Amino acid sequence: NFKEINYERIELIHPDKRDDMIADLQNRTGLPIHRVELIRVDFLKDVAQINAFYYSKQNESTSRGMGSDDD
Repeated sequence: NFKEINYERIELIHPDKRDDMIADLQNRTGLPIHRVELIRVDFLKDVAQINAFYYSKQNESTSRGMGSDDD
């Protein structure tokens, strides 16, 4: 599973600080994040859009509008 996150700690998007970024995201979200993917960076607003991938016992794809049809 993954969460799309707007991340303001732009100093941690550098590849050398990837472990620090993952630790920060784990601490802030409480999710067992194991990988991050950089989508876009806005240096004017000092924010990065990332996908944070984490392990979960359940597939949470229904939270993104996919999966079951409740209508």
